[in-house]
Amino acid sequence: TQEGMMVGSFYYASPEQVDGRRDIDGRSDVYSLGATLYYALTGHTVYSGSSPQELISKIIKGRFAPPSRYNPRLSHKTLRLLRKMLMVNREKRFQPMEDVIKAIERPSLTLKLFIALASTLVGVLIFILGIMLQRYFHFL
Repeated sequence: TQEGMMVGSFYYASPEQVDGRRDIDGRSDVYSLGATLYYALTGHTVYSGSSPQELISKIIKGRFAPPSRYNPRLSHKTLRLLRKMLMVNREKRFQPMEDVIKAIERPSLTLKLFIALASTLVGVLIFILGIMLQRYFHFL
């Protein structure tokens, strides 16, 4: 490779790569992984164009079709993850790749609410059962 020459596909390149910046870091890898994940989940690249210039322009602008357009079964958590990974401003992306992993492993708010509700319901049922047993044995 030569300095200043891009290696790889524009379809998975970060905005800072296609813009010719030299201070590329791990956040560019986060973007590329997001673009790869987008393709894996939808069967479409994040951007398409009839020329490299058109594709580069779209990448730098950062307006892409929501992945749910192609795959409506995607969870809100997955959509948020992709949106953050594909931010044009690299300062707004996940910083180290470990943050991506934590976001994937973190239970969703829906799951947390379900667990809290289920725990409360079980507690209430045990309480009611206790009262019923106390009354039953008291009357014997």
